[in-house]
Amino acid sequence: MAKNNVCNPALTAPERARALIAAMTTAEKIANLINTAPGVPRIGLPPYEWWSEALHGIADCPGVHFAKQGEFSYATSFPMPINLGAAFDDEGVLAMGKRIALDGRAFNNNNRSGLDFWVSTLSVSTVQ
Repeated sequence: MAKNNVCNPALTAPERARALIAAMTTAEKIANLINTAPGVPRIGLPPYEWWSEALHGIADCPGVHFAKQGEFSYATSFPMPINLGAAFDDEGVLAMGKRIALDGRAFNNNNRSGLDFWVSTLSVSTVQ
């Protein structure tokens, strides 16, 4: 994969994306349209789980791999989004979004999740 222009930081994001797509066959492109994308071993593209729903935090979320015990054996879990909305607490929802972002990044930094999480609009749009 390192020889493909997708890894060339001097190129723009669209140029890099075009380089990756050009390296894939039609069948490989189709196979990777699902949330449990198998990747393309032939070119070094690893599998990826796109469906990581974090409406309650990253706890019990597809694509997140927990340890049996100790570090990374748990993550923060939040109430149902409808309960958060009923609280009318923008600062509380923002704090929740920041915690989800922190948990998600920690798990990703340790190869235990991807970086894509489906979360509430408020928490995503306001997290810096």
